[in-house]
Amino acid sequence: MLGDAFARLQPCDEVIEQFAAHLTTIGRGLLPGVMPVLARKLTEPCVHLTDAAIGRLEKALSNVVHSGAPHVRQDPQLRDATLVVRGRMIDAGSPRAYRMREIS
Repeated sequence: MLGDAFARLQPCDEVIEQFAAHLTTIGRGLLPGVMPVLARKLTEPCVHLTDAAIGRLEKALSNVVHSGAPHVRQDPQLRDATLVVRGRMIDAGSPRAYRMREIS
């Protein structure tokens, strides 16, 4: 599974950017289940979100919020991971992530 492969990769900006691109295309089916792995990667000190990664993650997070939010709210692990991802995006300057606070 690609989510498992992503979990084994060293965290870096390019890995996050490419995985975010995958999540907005054929990898949409991995959402929201992959959010805990993504959250762990984004909390690594060496990872800085690029503008491209932010744009792709905004799209992926939007899909989670608008289609999977009830499931995310019911599962504490998914909810916490989604909040971490959203928080990192807000810290990186994403106004779109800031407006998605309704999953809190």
